[in-house]
Amino acid sequence: MTQPHNPAPDPGRVNSAPDPRRVPVIVELIDHTAAIAELNDRADLAARLAVARERITDPQIRVVIAGQLKQGKSQLLNSLLNVPVARVGDDETTALVTIVTYADQPAARLVVSAGDDVPPHTIDVPVADIRHDLRRAPQAGGREVLRVEVGAPSPLLKGGLAFIDTPGVGGHGQPHLSSTLGLLPDADALLMVSDTSQEFTEPELRFIGQAHEICPVGAVIATKTDLYPFWRQIVETNTAHLRRAGLNLPIIPASALLRSHAIQLNDSELNEESNFPAIVKFLSEKVLSRENDRVRDHVIDEIRSAAEHLSLSVGSELAALNDPDQARRLTEDLERRKAEAQDALQQTA
Repeated sequence: MTQPHNPAPDPGRVNSAPDPRRVPVIVELIDHTAAIAELNDRADLAARLAVARERITDPQIRVVIAGQLKQGKSQLLNSLLNVPVARVGDDETTALVTIVTYADQPAARLVVSAGDDVPPHTIDVPVADIRHDLRRAPQAGGREVLRVEVGAPSPLLKGGLAFIDTPGVGGHGQPHLSSTLGLLPDADALLMVSDTSQEFTEPELRFIGQAHEICPVGAVIATKTDLYPFWRQIVETNTAHLRRAGLNLPIIPASALLRSHAIQLNDSELNEESNFPAIVKFLSEKVLSRENDRVRDHVIDEIRSAAEHLSLSVGSELAALNDPDQARRLTEDLERRKAEAQDALQQTA
């Protein structure tokens, strides 16, 4: 028996390549546009550009793991990293969003609410506590727990990947649907998890469509192939469902149980049978490579939008300088607004 092999990319090799994103150029453009926005009293545009700057300079590559209830999302993540970073069990195990990033030593902390208009606090907790429901963790002191952050020494995370494990969607009222979809605009990729016990349900296919529209880089992971001998027919049927719905998403069948056994037994053949190398290959070729860099595209759109707003503003000022009638109309409008404001203040007094 041989050691299972994860063909994760070498972070050093990836980072040493020329920067195809041209981040320094984009940052310089953001700073220049933001300076113009501040000179023109457009704090709203400057704030949006600050968010864009933070996102383009963030080295993390966010992968959201989502799906209906009890599809095996957390077990998938644990087996992928070979580290128990997500709670598993027979109940609704993922109750809080869990963000997993690289760390030399295992670590865990809670992010708790500190009240309105106040940044949240972080509280270190024992790593063993992630096996429990932390929504009412005593360390939070009664404050709302917003999410759990876990650091794990997994080689797969060294290249900058950050996995975001989400509560299952479904159940009465689908309480987690909007919050899960709300994570996707800032995600680089999506792993949609659906087990092979049956073909997609109508709500599930609708959820996949909504998520894919927001985050088009992704794949469906068809889990629990070890439990269902007919999994190939399910994958074939679901592939047809996606095609009819116009959703260009690959389906990757996988077994977290076989993956776990392969690691325990150092069995590369069993690891291949689990098909987890196909998931790692997808992450390497389609996500880490930033083949479709939607974050960069979004940031550039923000810069373009801000520049257009500023051009309109400056254009109006130039028109006033060059057109006496336009200048007179702008002056009259300004005087009218000033008079209305003074009347409102007097009435309030």
